[in-house]
Amino acid sequence: MKRPNILRTSTNNELVGSGDSSSWVQGRNCVYHGSSQHQFRVSISTEVGWKNYGYFQDLEVASYVANIAILCEGCEDKYQLNSVGDKDRNELNSWRIRAQNSRLEQKARSIFNKLQEQLAQIREQERALQEELKRKADISRAEKEELRKKKDAEEMALIAKAPKTILLDLLQSDISGDLYRKIRAEIDNRY
Repeated sequence: MKRPNILRTSTNNELVGSGDSSSWVQGRNCVYHGSSQHQFRVSISTEVGWKNYGYFQDLEVASYVANIAILCEGCEDKYQLNSVGDKDRNELNSWRIRAQNSRLEQKARSIFNKLQEQLAQIREQERALQEELKRKADISRAEKEELRKKKDAEEMALIAKAPKTILLDLLQSDISGDLYRKIRAEIDNRY
């Protein structure tokens, strides 16, 4: 599922509505300023054209119905769902009893639940991937540590076989501090 390209915080002039007012309610997708009778209108641009989902006095009811429109019209990739606060129950119930609105709400709820399940699966896949990456990083660290130990053992075996004069010459040359300590420890052990 891709992220919608229309955010609640911006207006796309191509999606400003049709009919009455084309003034987008800032911060709400598919919610427009209405007429003198109703403060808000819910309209959505679909593949077949504009659809009107009703007129409302309460902004939260309009936002809720806009979410239903977004889900029922399959436009969740075009519009981001609105966050909804406390709704006017009477106005929402009035909308529900008209024509097929109750069925639209049930359909939207079903779609929303499926989307939530898909999101949960995606989150689980991301979590499993992160765990796998962490496990591989831990293995990689363990492998590096094992290689370091093997290299140290090989160096110590070479140092142990080397004559004292070569070891003393090496101490005078430009060598790493780690190698210097190993040679110094070997010389000290021999005496």
